[in-house]
Amino acid sequence: MHGMNKYQEADSHISAAADLADRMGSKLYQFSILLAKALFAFDRQSRLRFGFPEKSFADRAEGGYFYTYISQPYAAARLCQKALDAGIEVEYVHEFIRRLKIVPEEPPLHLESWPWPLKIDTLGSFEL
Repeated sequence: MHGMNKYQEADSHISAAADLADRMGSKLYQFSILLAKALFAFDRQSRLRFGFPEKSFADRAEGGYFYTYISQPYAAARLCQKALDAGIEVEYVHEFIRRLKIVPEEPPLHLESWPWPLKIDTLGSFEL
């Protein structure tokens, strides 16, 4: 629904999923829902942040979660970029990116903190 710009229906579905995850006490589902809500907010350029990324990444870093039900590979990459831009749970986000093999649609060249598997600096001294 979100991908079809049917935001009210998407919000209704995500709220129902959140209620179910809370009743189940599933931290993994709660994590995935927080990430989906954050994605919705970022895509809509909303000022509402749903506690993301501070709450979702901070809580899950503590719990060691490295899985999500976000089926769009570039969606997870955008969320990780937002977290790294804000300097939130950088070590956890790096590990999240590595474990899920997240590759951004467009390289975030402005982000020094993106955990590239190979990084070459050519200006100044040569580093590999």
